[in-house]
Amino acid sequence: MTRRLLILGLMLAACRAGTVSTVPLALSLGTYVLTNVGGKSVPLFRPGLIPGEGTTLRGAVIRLQPQSTLSSTLVIAFTDSGTVVDTVLISGTWRTHGDSVLLDYRWTHPRFADEVLTGNEVGRIDSAGITLRTFAFLTPAFFGVEDPLRFRKS
Repeated sequence: MTRRLLILGLMLAACRAGTVSTVPLALSLGTYVLTNVGGKSVPLFRPGLIPGEGTTLRGAVIRLQPQSTLSSTLVIAFTDSGTVVDTVLISGTWRTHGDSVLLDYRWTHPRFADEVLTGNEVGRIDSAGITLRTFAFLTPAFFGVEDPLRFRKS
């Protein structure tokens, strides 16, 4: 609850600073496809300790739907002696304020499906797409770098 209040406070402060351009709600609706992390295109391979092993982010999609509902799919491939592909389903709500978007969501860990996790992220939305710092388990720790996630509106 404290984190949500802090996030909302930051969003409101940005709006009061006069640096926010409003993205109309109707333009926010749609499907957003992860195109890159920093300057690296998706699919994106994160090597493991042994050559040839690792994790590949094959794709991610965020759908901002009417009534402020959110659905998302992440496709991840884990490779060691073989490859296992997991699909992570994410659901929740979203709202915009100026050029900020707030996502509140639930998801299951790709390797431990019985573990339900929650997240909330504030990102930037414009007519071309959404930029987020993190989303579900797509964090700087996952990628090993502090690069933003860029989702292009399709």
